[in-house]
Amino acid sequence: YKHGGWSQEGGGQGSEWNYITVTGINGTEHSKTFVPGEGNMQPIGYKVAAAYGTECVVNCVDDRAGSWGWMTVDSFRIVIDNADARRDFETGTIWNGWTVASGTAFGSGPKTLQEHPNVTGISGTYFADSFAGGESAIGELKSDNFTHPVGTIELIIGGWTVGSPSGNTTLPNYVGLYLASDDSELARVEAPNNDASISTNISSSANQGDSVYLKIVDTNDESDGGGYAWMYADKFQFDIIPEPATLGFLSLLGLALLRRK
Repeated sequence: YKHGGWSQEGGGQGSEWNYITVTGINGTEHSKTFVPGEGNMQPIGYKVAAAYGTECVVNCVDDRAGSWGWMTVDSFRIVIDNADARRDFETGTIWNGWTVASGTAFGSGPKTLQEHPNVTGISGTYFADSFAGGESAIGELKSDNFTHPVGTIELIIGGWTVGSPSGNTTLPNYVGLYLASDDSELARVEAPNNDASISTNISSSANQGDSVYLKIVDTNDESDGGGYAWMYADKFQFDIIPEPATLGFLSLLGLALLRRK
């Protein structure tokens, strides 16, 4: 979600007054985040593992009666963390929900850290790794078609997109988002030029509700001789915003807007 506003007299960073909590209906407070101490709204997100499977409410609390005593909240999103909203690789050594579209770079199935210890920051045990076929191999993994969510598609990506650190190749390694009806590319995220992964997202707001698919693409064949011709990706997760009817339900039963003086 996004939040803004002030949390103490005179402005600046504070922690005394205005905040957002996730609280179980039994009264257990699972998280508490204070507003940032500025007028511009800031994005924020978190997982509350202790609350999984329980009924909760979101409380937006203005507890400041004096000056600088206001806050703003907007754009609450619920990330659905289940198999229907993921394109990850935790089924093990077979490609489930993905197919090898071309080449040999990604091997016969997902890999583990034991098979490629340079990799860091993956989610779970398995991930898609173009190092499986060696740095000279190229190839593409293609996901099954799915409906573009209202929101973004989160992912983890790592490895190299410009070959050697000097960047002397034009053969990119990337994740692409494609329209199923005509295979046109809608967006792409290139590997970050680092063994360590980054968390990022990919989306096309004009295509929400359309049938789309993902590709993980290694086009770098090490033809420059510099190595660094591999990439990996993991944990594709949809950022789901509930439909209007669901939002209305949340506002009545799951979102308590409180002002206490």
